[in-house]
Amino acid sequence: GAFFLTEEALKGLSQEFKLPKEFLSSLLDSTKTLRKDFIENLSKEVFEKVSSRVDPVQFMTEFLRKNEIKFEIKMTVHEKGRTQDPK
Repeated sequence: GAFFLTEEALKGLSQEFKLPKEFLSSLLDSTKTLRKDFIENLSKEVFEKVSSRVDPVQFMTEFLRKNEIKFEIKMTVHEKGRTQDPK
């Protein structure tokens, strides 16, 4: 249950039930770790499911065949100690 509560919500519950600060700190640390592990595992499983059904080489080949990619780079050089002219 605490997994989906925000830190503020947990602090509010802690004050409402007059829980010790050490307990709240421990609970917050546990939920942060649990949340991090959950997101990592979910990401890994989603990636594995998608990559098991999609050939990345074939996908990129088809993508590049159908699309044009355009890169634009802008670079500005100014002399040291001189401010840029406003435009």
